[in-house]
Amino acid sequence: MSLRDYEVPRDNFLYDTKCRVVGGFSFPCCCCEHNMTDVRKEPCRTCDHNANAVPDDPPNASGEGRQPARKGL
Repeated sequence: MSLRDYEVPRDNFLYDTKCRVVGGFSFPCCCCEHNMTDVRKEPCRTCDHNANAVPDDPPNASGEGRQPARKGL
């Protein structure tokens, strides 16, 4: 089995030279420098090794920052 089998589009994996195996994490996350990070925080939050990763740009549900609709279109 090759490490290429674990390639994902958004890959924030950084190899931990100590590679301490942490319960609950699957490979490669068990050997990642970020394995002590809360999976809801960056860089795990948007890493595709995380099964619960969120999109990079979540939808703006509140509408803040949107341009007002143009009249007459």
